[in-house]
Amino acid sequence: MSETDRQRAVVLVRQLMTASGSESELDAAMTELESLVPDPNVSAIIFWPSHHELSRHLEAAELTPQKIVELAYQYEPFAL
Repeated sequence: MSETDRQRAVVLVRQLMTASGSESELDAAMTELESLVPDPNVSAIIFWPSHHELSRHLEAAELTPQKIVELAYQYEPFAL
């Protein structure tokens, strides 16, 4: 993933965490974020971190937009 995509993902996570924008703007931000990161459950890291495998061990203060993007890029799909 390019550095530009990572930076854009951080901006989008920050927007979602602060609920900056209208509902349609936030929906668009989530859709764009989901297209940038491999983790299909990135919203869980942002909104329900205790329910996501990669973030459940972290304190809320540790979950900066940068850390959330880092975790979302750590996701690896598994084969059934």
